[in-house]
Amino acid sequence: LLAENKARLVLGGSFPTVNGQPRQSLARLVPLPLSVKIDGPARLTVPLRGTVTLNANVTSAAGPVSFQWYHDCEKIRNATASTFTLTRTAKKDEGRYTVIVRASGETAESPPVTLIITPAH
Repeated sequence: LLAENKARLVLGGSFPTVNGQPRQSLARLVPLPLSVKIDGPARLTVPLRGTVTLNANVTSAAGPVSFQWYHDCEKIRNATASTFTLTRTAKKDEGRYTVIVRASGETAESPPVTLIITPAH
């Protein structure tokens, strides 16, 4: 038996345990809330005129996911993929980067990653 009810999956059958608890006949699986983080450390140092790629790591998304990247709380135009790449970095690229994801009516914002631009050697 399989039924779907408001993003919850209900299974019928015999289960020795569900989430560590003894269970008989029905088990309801509730998805974790949508979440996102940017892979890597919270502070990145990149040389002037260097390249850096930020990757959004999304968990518990159901259905299609949309992305929007931000630099110091300002929306970055056309930055709507799961990755964001800066090439030929400049001092103006320093700051905090976040990504907001949306999926199945849920929204999540990543913790910020701070980008620091150092002089090229």
